[in-house]
Amino acid sequence: MRTALEATAAPVTDAAGNTLPFWEAGYGHVDLAAAVNLVRSKNWAKQLAGAQTTADQRALGSTGFTVPRSDFWTWDAPRAAIAGSDSRTFAVAVPATVTHLKVTLSHPSLTAVGLNEMNYTVTVRDAADKLLGTTTESDFGAGTASLFVDLRTLGATAGAYTFHVSGDLAASDPDTLDSESALGRVVVLQVAQLKR
Repeated sequence: MRTALEATAAPVTDAAGNTLPFWEAGYGHVDLAAAVNLVRSKNWAKQLAGAQTTADQRALGSTGFTVPRSDFWTWDAPRAAIAGSDSRTFAVAVPATVTHLKVTLSHPSLTAVGLNEMNYTVTVRDAADKLLGTTTESDFGAGTASLFVDLRTLGATAGAYTFHVSGDLAASDPDTLDSESALGRVVVLQVAQLKR
């Protein structure tokens, strides 16, 4: 069902008629009639695969980047994290052909009551141990932090990069009102390697 909706979505354009990039509008406006018609057609499986490939190429082309590698880690949020008590370090090989990194983190927050009040950070270092950046998040975010790193501008060294996660202030209890992250009572780190 998701594939049919993505494959038949109509691109979203701005006032000047320019197609908005994927990060801003996803695959586009849902065209339910087109999706239903596609899956009702005689050779629907083959047509769906072709339509999805076309939609994927359009979406990826709008970003100006390809994603040769993406890593994902998740763990149960501890009951409390104070001053880095929930600290983890992950290492990933980043080749010289990678031009940018997109680092995102989701963690428990008070988003259900309209605040964040909890803080996790990710510190990124290159193979030469040079600090490339630290994630930032909004006080009113949903327990999400992010960082976009231009490796060429920073003169980063290829090789084993480290991503140090630090739970600076967070609490996670069994109820679902005050401590949920966007993905539940877990901490999730995702690192996408990008190429122009």
